[in-house]
Order: sequence, then C-alpha cells, then structure tokens
Amino acid sequence: MMVRLLRWELRLGIRPLAVTLGWLGAFALASLVPVLLHVPVLGDLGRATAFASVFLLVPAWLLVLAWRYWTSMYGREGYFTMSLPVRGRLLFAAKTLFAAVVGLLGGGITVVAGLGVFAATTWAQGGSVAAALHTLRETLTGVPALLWIGVLGAVLSLLVLVVDVA
Repeated sequence: MMVRLLRWELRLGIRPLAVTLGWLGAFALASLVPVLLHVPVLGDLGRATAFASVFLLVPAWLLVLAWRYWTSMYGREGYFTMSLPVRGRLLFAAKTLFAAVVGLLGGGITVVAGLGVFAATTWAQGGSVAAALHTLRETLTGVPALLWIGVLGAVLSLLVLVVDVA
C-alpha cells in the first residue's frame, strides 16, 4: 500500500513541483541575460538573482509540498484521503517520505544548477569554464573532513525540517 500511496503523491505533486521548477529556472535564465551581455550594474544584480533563484528551489518545493499536505489531508481533498482504508500513520509516512525524497532531489538539482550558473558567469567574464571547474574541484578535494561533516549535517537538517513541518 505504501508504493501505491507514494505513486499517488507523485501523480498529484509532480505538476506543482514542475511549475515551480520551471518558473525558478526561467527566472534564473532571464537573470543571466544581463551577465552574458556584460551590462555593468545589471550584470552583478543578474548574477545575484540567478544564484538566489537557484538556491530557492528547495524551500519553494517544500512550501509546495506543505501546501499539498494541508489540502490533501484537511482541505477540499481531505474527504477522499480520509476515506482510504489505511491508517493515518501510513498516510503521514508516505507524505513525509515523498517530501524527504523531493527535498533531496531538489538539493541535487540546486547543486547542478548552481554549477551551471557558476559556469555561465565564468564564461561571461571571459574565463575558461574548464579551468574554473578544475580549480573548484581541487579546492573541494583539499577541504577538511569537518566541512564534509557540515554537508552531511545540512542533509540531515533538511530531513529533520521535513519531519518537523509534517
């Protein structure tokens, strides 16, 4: 039954998540236009807004999922959800597990999109993208283990946030 509930969550949640991703992605790409055109003041503002829109993906997706949780449990669709022949804790577990997976997926998309914005701004400034990514990779390999523990802590913090909000 858990697989069926997760499939149901995916089917109902994929559209608002995709719309949010599309709007934030379009905003990030539109923000990069002044950077690529070398507009003096707007280029710096565009770079900042592109990074901000990329890093707002996870909070935006979690807000969308919190809204979906509320509407499917207590809103208009709540009558259907509560009529399912499953215990409430299974519904809670399915919705929480789905939100955790979406949050982690959003974190991965954020890292990839952040690297894309980094590469685009490096290229717009006339630098070599390969050299900048190589420097970034060398910097990350020389990072002490304490920083990697911090990254693990951030992932665990995201998971705890999902459970707390649910």
